[in-house]
Amino acid sequence: SNPTYDDRSIRDNIDYSSFGMAQEGKYDESADHLVSDAGSKTQLLETEARQLGNKIKFLKKCSEARMALEDVTDGFLKASVSKGGHAGTSKESGTDTFLVDMAQCICKAKKALAEAEDQYQSELVSNDLKQQDAKAANDILYSIQSQIRRWNVDVHSRACETLSSCITIESESISICEAANPDTDAAKSSDTSTESGGATSKTKANNQASGLKVALDALAILSEEAQEYGKLECAITNIAHEFLSLVLRPVVSEVADSLEKGKKISQMQAWEFHESQVQRRVGSGLKSSSSHFAGGTTLLSSSSRAMGIVSTLEWKQVKSKSDLENKEGATVKLSWWLNLLEFIQRVTQFFCDKVLAQRDDISLVFGKAIFGSLTSTSKKLSSLPFDENIFDYGDNCPIIQSLSRLLWDHCIPESSGLISLNQFTNIKSVIEDSTQQFEAFLKKAGLVKNPTLLAKFGTSFGKKYNEKVRTMILGRGRSLLIEGDYHNSIKVGVNLHEKRKESRPNYLDHIDIEDNDMAIFLLEECAISELGANLFDLCKNTMDLAVDPQASMLSPLLPATLFRSARELLDLFRAVIPASHGSEISTIPRSAAIFHNTCAFFAHKMLTFGLEYRDKFPPGPDGGESPLKKMCTFLDLVPIFRELADRTMNDMIQRQKIQVSEIISPRITYLSEALGSDEGVVEWTDAETSLTAGLYHLRHLSQNWNSVLSYDVYNRTMGCLADSLFTLYLNKVFAAKDISVAGTHFVGSLFHDALRGVTEIFVNSAASSHEAAKEAKKFSALEDKFSTVGKFMDMSLQDISSGLSAGVFRETTGVELSRLVLAIFEDTEARARILHLLGTSQTH
Repeated sequence: SNPTYDDRSIRDNIDYSSFGMAQEGKYDESADHLVSDAGSKTQLLETEARQLGNKIKFLKKCSEARMALEDVTDGFLKASVSKGGHAGTSKESGTDTFLVDMAQCICKAKKALAEAEDQYQSELVSNDLKQQDAKAANDILYSIQSQIRRWNVDVHSRACETLSSCITIESESISICEAANPDTDAAKSSDTSTESGGATSKTKANNQASGLKVALDALAILSEEAQEYGKLECAITNIAHEFLSLVLRPVVSEVADSLEKGKKISQMQAWEFHESQVQRRVGSGLKSSSSHFAGGTTLLSSSSRAMGIVSTLEWKQVKSKSDLENKEGATVKLSWWLNLLEFIQRVTQFFCDKVLAQRDDISLVFGKAIFGSLTSTSKKLSSLPFDENIFDYGDNCPIIQSLSRLLWDHCIPESSGLISLNQFTNIKSVIEDSTQQFEAFLKKAGLVKNPTLLAKFGTSFGKKYNEKVRTMILGRGRSLLIEGDYHNSIKVGVNLHEKRKESRPNYLDHIDIEDNDMAIFLLEECAISELGANLFDLCKNTMDLAVDPQASMLSPLLPATLFRSARELLDLFRAVIPASHGSEISTIPRSAAIFHNTCAFFAHKMLTFGLEYRDKFPPGPDGGESPLKKMCTFLDLVPIFRELADRTMNDMIQRQKIQVSEIISPRITYLSEALGSDEGVVEWTDAETSLTAGLYHLRHLSQNWNSVLSYDVYNRTMGCLADSLFTLYLNKVFAAKDISVAGTHFVGSLFHDALRGVTEIFVNSAASSHEAAKEAKKFSALEDKFSTVGKFMDMSLQDISSGLSAGVFRETTGVELSRLVLAIFEDTEARARILHLLGTSQTH
């Protein structure tokens, strides 16, 4: 039961100074009359008693923390003055566990401090602390925190220093020192050395206290309450990075460089190992050990004060003894791969036995740093479709990634063709066995929990081979498109125009009917990019491999992979060429024409490409029909390439129309008003100049396109551009309200020159000027109308009346003829009759 606080002297007699607190004031008897209620007096006393109890609890926890820190200080002082002055040995206990003791005391102080902080925070929340008490509590907490932080750093640095002195990693050796009890019999024994040729020997400390284990245990204790990455994990990770940078990465890099330089397998290096154990006095400066291969021994520092067991693993390079051969005698030169895995396993096993065996919870940390998968920070992109990123990660590349890259580059056949079944089986067997053994070693040693990237090469070698073949094919296609010259062109197709003329009866020239013409199924002769032709040849070679019976024998999914690769080559063309040459295609007429023709070429070939190979696929594994027989089609790519070709050429035609308008329109702005002049004016000269410039531009386009585009595409394109030129002049003439006699002669001459210039454009695709005129009339929708208006300028009203009866003006509307009649002829009865015939009144 709680004590009764009726006696006021209880509180007055408390020695507040012994608790580091100020007395709140003695009880004032004169204030008794203010407390009229006995219950209120009791409640006040209970509140004060609770506050006092909380302060006592806070100070008690602080005292526990200080006592733990004093133990740390005492332990350090005892270790410093211990026998021989060895920093890792306790004189009283005879062991080197003072680091563990100090770490435990630090953790005890941390725990007490945390409880004191919780008590302090609860009093703050309840507003039970006065300002003076709160300041004193803060000072106490800060003092204890500073001491804990200082000792924590000190113990951590000493533990890391112990690890550094016990573990020495060099480019050709690893030395591990296990410090022994100096009072044991081991300290009196002479130096001994044991050698191991191939098997791994595991050193036991014979229940002797090990400085290496103590350091690890101390770091583990300091890491127990770490919310993030613990100090033990950090130390092991640093050791692993040193192990990687000094031992594993240089060896793997040397092997990779040798393979890249094309060294023969007989010249590749293997490794010879020598393991030894030596008992001698060791200190904190273990930086050298006995060298078996160097033929001598380097003594340790003479200041060493404790006996220890120094285990050393040394290695040197020797020539590879033999190559790997299969039963049929075909040499599969993978001995370098087996030697490399043996080296990694040998040095890793030694490190596990000597270091990681000290604690069960550090093997996985070490394995994650050595064989784990890190996230690449590289932004480099690749268009090659890998399942995982096998590119180097720079200095932070995990060793598994480097081994996977070596497997991919040099173990899986790199030819885009098919290898023999025996060679494939042999390579598969070697890789499966070696990777499975290596994975088993990693799991047994506790270095990994889940399969690494190497496991995928062993368990699914057929899939990896399929990916490698596909990658090589796509890589060749990508190199073709990027490194080749897109502007080089070759002729493909058939000259259908000449072929038609050779076999076409003469009477068909007068009617628009073809005589049993099957040319619609042929590709018209045109120039395509040489890159496109080479890419299509690569597609054909890929499909030839897909229908090869040996492909399905190597891997059931290889034919499907090759079929997919052939389709992806065409996708590469659609992706790479517009991206790398898009500006040229959109601005240069010849480049646009080449791209148009290449897309049309692919669209034409894809119509029958799938049919050529559909029936050539071998039967499936069960002897039934191959599923690829139903899937093999490229027809879905036809509209894609056609749309791409049409859009490219239409955009270029629209661009050229704009350029023609920009050349002509500024010079004929006032031509409609100037036609009423009785003599030549500057506007007439500008109109002639603009016509000359416009025709020159069309001739320049003709020179670029005539040898590139097919016959029909060229004529339709030039006819479209000629119509744009005709339209500009026709609009100005039809808009004129008054045309003088001199103006009619000028317009007739101007239109005649325009027709002659346009006809010359079509001469390049025709055998004679007569045929050129026929081609111009055939492919230009406004040629007849433009010619009729030019002739109209030299006609009389009587000629116009006769022409209406003869159908000369059938390409011209009645409104357009009426405007010309009103602008050229005076108001007479003859003009009125013509206008009446045209279906309009004189006032129109």
